[in-house]
Amino acid sequence: MHIVGGRFKGHPLFFTNSPKVRPMTQMVREAIFNILQGRIVGDRVLDLFCGSGGVGLEALSRGAKSVDFVDLNPAMTRRNIEKLGVQDETRVFRLDVFRALAQLGTEDSRYDFLFVGAPYEYPRTDEVIVKLDELNLMAPDGLLMVEHRSGRSFAAEYEHFSEDKVHTYGQTIITRYQAKE
Repeated sequence: MHIVGGRFKGHPLFFTNSPKVRPMTQMVREAIFNILQGRIVGDRVLDLFCGSGGVGLEALSRGAKSVDFVDLNPAMTRRNIEKLGVQDETRVFRLDVFRALAQLGTEDSRYDFLFVGAPYEYPRTDEVIVKLDELNLMAPDGLLMVEHRSGRSFAAEYEHFSEDKVHTYGQTIITRYQAKE
């Protein structure tokens, strides 16, 4: 697994090689950034359930201003951040996603791009989306992408954002939400 584009293109990433962990495929990550088509430049990014940090680090590589990473075990993310030397552009939260969101909500943080990459078997992804909406963490013109298994869906409308498009990559689905005007 490596960074696909931008200033760190080709740099390999550390990742956990365990049957319990499902890292996002490089094809799906590349597809996400093809969808974004350069709109990530200067953005503040939130990478929830970040794993090795691949999505957030790809965003930094392609011009994002900063990334906040959240995971219960962010060891691989920290290693990759150090390897790329982007400590000043990142923050890592070793917290349950709801505790991290509560903390970010008190900071009055707003993000241009939010990514939820929860494990497929995680039963509370819909609650994470609701919490993002309740805390109004999406900036105006922001974008949220939720990675999930086929056969699972979420509400199309929330107070601050609504479903824009659903992208299918085999068993992986990316549901895209756009900020409401």
